[in-house]
Formats: sequence, C-alpha cells, structure tokens
Amino acid sequence: MLTATGHGCNGSNYGVNVYMHDPGSTGPSPDPPPAANSGQAPPDGPWSILIEAPRTPGTYVAEASCFDVGTQKAVLTYASQPFTVVPG
Repeated sequence: MLTATGHGCNGSNYGVNVYMHDPGSTGPSPDPPPAANSGQAPPDGPWSILIEAPRTPGTYVAEASCFDVGTQKAVLTYASQPFTVVPG
C-alpha cells in the first residue's frame, strides 16, 4: 500500500481521485489490483489516500486530481509523478 498526499483540495463539495498507469496510457493500470482510489476531500489541510501499487515491476505514472462531487469535473489537476515498482 502506498499513501498519496497533496494540498489544495478542501471542503465537502470536493473529492480526490488518484490512479497509476503505464507511461503512454491514460487510465488506471489493468494489472490487478486496479491502482486507483478516490475519497472525500478533508475540510482543511492536506489530503491523504491509500492506493495499491501495481504488482508488475516497471515504471508507472501517478495522477491525482481534485473534483467537484456535484459535477464530477476536475477543478485541480496535480503534476504527474513517475513511480517505479521493483521486483522483490
């Protein structure tokens, strides 16, 4: 399990979505378990969401966004972060 954290997404009208994918693809990794999770944004301060790392070794890209729970549209997209899963 990994913990994704960020700042700037707060309030009961907002949620956070985090997922990992292979470089060059746009959706969550198909490698079970799906490397994606979402949750309610906190009232204030940083947010934190648990996410399972893909089990297949390789380089992935983590994506996160803050979305309006009413419209389901992103209001803030965080910078992509590379992530490497090593054999072990």
